[in-house]
Amino acid sequence: DHRGTVDHGGRVGGNAESLSAAAQVDRGRFRDADRLAVDEACARIDLAALKHNLAVARAHAPRSRVLAVIKAEAYGHGLLRTARALSGADGFALLDLADGLRLRQAGLRQPIVLLEGFFSDDEIPAITAHRLTPVVHHRAQVQMLAAARLSRKLDVLLKLNTGMNRLGFHP
Repeated sequence: DHRGTVDHGGRVGGNAESLSAAAQVDRGRFRDADRLAVDEACARIDLAALKHNLAVARAHAPRSRVLAVIKAEAYGHGLLRTARALSGADGFALLDLADGLRLRQAGLRQPIVLLEGFFSDDEIPAITAHRLTPVVHHRAQVQMLAAARLSRKLDVLLKLNTGMNRLGFHP
């Protein structure tokens, strides 16, 4: 579901009627026919559209749980403002422990998954205290967890390498 359009400068807005006009190539605004000039690219995020799109996803998969992936400062659109707009999600997925802590400090209580897990045993107490869920993808992480003195139960997700050979245990 697309609730906006992209104009020649890459800005989101308007309505569906203007999409075809906005999508036409204006060669004077491009350095070459295939690439938008970097200094002209701009994205404006419609937070109401994010909420709407989450509702559409839920309508199409009503018995599914939704984990909003908002890593890398919500792909440059602002971590906290995007998380608040998607507060109806069942949880959030991030890369950095610091970002997980920011969401907790902002009052968000949904599950938070740390997609890369942790890299040092000194991160485990904060992960446990703030009820974050690390993805465990390496034997060293298992060893760190086994040696940790946890103050409470810690949920983890286990990542299996299913063929992309990036992260995960081989099945």
